[in-house]
Amino acid sequence: MQVYTGDTLSEPGRRRRGVAIEPMSCPADAFRSGTALTVLQPGDRHVFRWVLAPWGSW
Repeated sequence: MQVYTGDTLSEPGRRRRGVAIEPMSCPADAFRSGTALTVLQPGDRHVFRWVLAPWGSW
């Protein structure tokens, strides 16, 4: 997963106001490297599920 914050925004009042978490099914740069890349042919299907939960809740 990738996590984004506004920590680098130029306006200090807008920093640390939120966080975005984006699921990823392959590592960064997978299109170039091919590492863990899922390639689908026409008509193929790929289901990707993930859960964000507090530690110890599973």
